[in-house]
Amino acid sequence: MAESLKKAHELYYLVNGAYIADMTKLDWDFQKNCNLYTNDVIACDKYFMIDQLYGYGVITDPEVSLIDIRYCPGHSKWEHCFQENGGNPEFYYRVWLDHSSHPGLRECKGITDEGNKLCKMLGF
Repeated sequence: MAESLKKAHELYYLVNGAYIADMTKLDWDFQKNCNLYTNDVIACDKYFMIDQLYGYGVITDPEVSLIDIRYCPGHSKWEHCFQENGGNPEFYYRVWLDHSSHPGLRECKGITDEGNKLCKMLGF
């Protein structure tokens, strides 16, 4: 999911010279059981929240840098995901875009035991 979204962002950048946080402007299909929470956040099965161009809202900004996927079981709202575990989800996976300060970098961090298992399954 993160890799296909990254490709959509890189294609948009190639054509427009900047990234955009508005998911409706990208050539990317939502996965089964996912829906648009806001134009820049996707909720999937009440478990995963995907914040593209993390922390920047729905804007076009050449300084944006990454796609942030958070595992938040049982939360249907993005805000609730941040209220658990001291403001952290059970795990997050981040993919930095090619025109960022960390091109190609991937990061996974588990906050709970379940989150650590998810990162381990992803090879981290």
